[in-house]
Amino acid sequence: VLGPPDPEAARTAVGDTKFPFEFEQYRCANVDALFGTDLDEPAIQLTGAELTLRAMESGGSTVLVNGGRAKVAGWDELKVDRGTVELEEGTFALVSLRATTPLVTALGKPGQLTLTTARPARGDKPIALEVQIEDFPLQTLLGPELGRLVGGVVSSPSGSVIADPRFIDSLEARIDFAGTMGTLVRFPFLEGLRTILNDSFYAEPDLGKIKGVYRRNRDGIKIQNFEFESRSQLLLRGTITLSVEGDLEGTLQVGVPQGLMMKPLGGKRFEAFSDPDNGHCWITIELSGTALRPHDNFTTILARGANKASEGGGVNDLLEDRFDELTK
Repeated sequence: VLGPPDPEAARTAVGDTKFPFEFEQYRCANVDALFGTDLDEPAIQLTGAELTLRAMESGGSTVLVNGGRAKVAGWDELKVDRGTVELEEGTFALVSLRATTPLVTALGKPGQLTLTTARPARGDKPIALEVQIEDFPLQTLLGPELGRLVGGVVSSPSGSVIADPRFIDSLEARIDFAGTMGTLVRFPFLEGLRTILNDSFYAEPDLGKIKGVYRRNRDGIKIQNFEFESRSQLLLRGTITLSVEGDLEGTLQVGVPQGLMMKPLGGKRFEAFSDPDNGHCWITIELSGTALRPHDNFTTILARGANKASEGGGVNDLLEDRFDELTK
């Protein structure tokens, strides 16, 4: 256990690195290690790793970590590439850890995550780790629920993870990400767009450019400053939140090309959308429900706009048919 609840017992067992035999290093295969004092919900868990212990000239010991698997609280399990831990006065302190995703991403290679700290992070004190990700699956950060709605392959040169292993649910993370291969699925407004624009692309837009700020704390997961652009046919910007209880919330501005929304002789096909702005017409929607059953108010807003347009005789028969199909 890294950073055990009883440091004195660990010091007695290790004997301040006075080993019974004089070897330059000690190696142990297939080690399970927990970082934190909560054995049921550790901040970081290593499984099946190989540890090599080497004495440092300055005192204490360095432990090299190779192979095995790593589980950071709230994230999917990763494959350990390598890492470093310091051993001093009977306690372990995490220095760095590099891990990869078990499967290759849409770019054809595993995603990579690196955790480092300027000051060794002990399991019995608050820790602050720097995070770097490269070609990393966004679904792994978002978890199995929110990750079923939003996907992509993202990178970040700098992020942070702060936690106090002495307390459950203390982990806080912030990662500014940007990437490609973005996907959106299962949101009701996507099917709504497919229906009114008569284009199957809108049901599951893919190959999108994606960026935002990933944040996680004891309240849940949030994607702030979210931006999504797919093939110049769909633009999104806003915030998506999934609470720890599983409730989905958020506000999204949805933009489609003005050529699809404007009539040849002027005027909008759907009053719920804005006038053209930088080549797109926009509608703002609210998310609700859960990640398993997401909801939004796209149809409600569209209906209000349709009623307004019908009062002025501004909706043609073809669009009325498509709207009726959407609201059945």
